[in-house]
Amino acid sequence: MVFFKHNKNLTSHYPRVHCLLKIFNRLPQLAGAIVAIALICSPKTLVFAESGANDDRPDVSTSANEHNRQVFDEATRERLGIKTSIAEAAHFQSEIVAYGQVVNIQPLLSLYNQLMATHVEATIAAAKFKLAEQAMQRQQELFRHEIASKRSLESQQSTWQTDKNQWLSAQLQHQAAYRQARLNWGDVLTGWLNQDKSAAVEQLLTGQ
Repeated sequence: MVFFKHNKNLTSHYPRVHCLLKIFNRLPQLAGAIVAIALICSPKTLVFAESGANDDRPDVSTSANEHNRQVFDEATRERLGIKTSIAEAAHFQSEIVAYGQVVNIQPLLSLYNQLMATHVEATIAAAKFKLAEQAMQRQQELFRHEIASKRSLESQQSTWQTDKNQWLSAQLQHQAAYRQARLNWGDVLTGWLNQDKSAAVEQLLTGQ
């Protein structure tokens, strides 16, 4: 690389010569900047050659299929001030799409109260029917030994039949409420609702 030395006598009489000397001395820096700008603005694809096994490749590929590619070896990249690095592999995380719907909990609370009420009614009716059945059996024994009258036996049979019908009616009401709960809320929630003092239902109804 050639640098021009200043001549005081020459530059003092000819200022333009002084400016030209400065320009000539800065030509290498200007050339590097011009090359960098040209590379940035060029539509051609840059391919940087790695050191080692690929050093024997030509600096510029002129094949028909790669006429838009330019290959720069390590020395060329260092001279132009271009730094490269190997990209690290990244793991792609697929997106998960979920849909939700805000549900009014008031119908669920009403259905829970209905299930509990019909369950209690069915339990009470079953207990009354059991007592009526035992009383009728005793009345039949008394009538068989001619201790009780036929009228008292018929009265006890009527009570037994009434209690049985109430028990069956309570069972049907509870089953209807249970089927409605399964239809509207599914098996899981219905199983929770049908339990006595379910912790899951209490947390759900209290918003926990």
